[in-house]
Amino acid sequence: FLYDSLQIDMLYFVSGLDHSLVDAAASPIRITRNNHTLPASIVYTLNMRFERTPPLALQSYSDFRNYFDNRVLTPRRLPAPVMISAFSTCKQPESTCIGETGPINAPERPLPPLGTRARWFQLLIYALREFDIDWSYWSIAGTYSPIPLERDGDPDPTGLLDPTWARIDSSALLAWLHHAQECRVGCGPTIPPTATTTTTT
Repeated sequence: FLYDSLQIDMLYFVSGLDHSLVDAAASPIRITRNNHTLPASIVYTLNMRFERTPPLALQSYSDFRNYFDNRVLTPRRLPAPVMISAFSTCKQPESTCIGETGPINAPERPLPPLGTRARWFQLLIYALREFDIDWSYWSIAGTYSPIPLERDGDPDPTGLLDPTWARIDSSALLAWLHHAQECRVGCGPTIPPTATTTTTT
């Protein structure tokens, strides 16, 4: 990009194509002027979808880990942060959409059946958790927005909230997302407790 066409004080999101950041890693984006690279805030993002994940990647966590490494982790050596910008799962039936909740331990915990979205969802959570990948879940909405109009007000089958937008619709979904939120790698400094002073008279 030419310096004159972009402002370097803005944050730019560059989305990967076809479920992969490989192409972005091959041609990383830099903002230059007079052959000098200028500082800019760039984040590479990638959507993850059950429908686009090859079945062979879902045989085991080891298989999914290799797939995730090739598509996300290796290209993460880009000169900018990388995040999973969107992923989601259905909520009902819970057994095939989310799976059982409980303590997460990828190597020992039985996975949901092959071919279910729950299996893909849990494998992705394992990877996000192990490698401390930043992410955002799509979506929090309890109902569809007015676009497209024919679905206005219909319940969102992947939304974190119920159709009233007042309560969590699936405690199982929230529990798995909480597991993915836990910092595992490169966590920030621990904030010490506030000092207290005792005064005697």
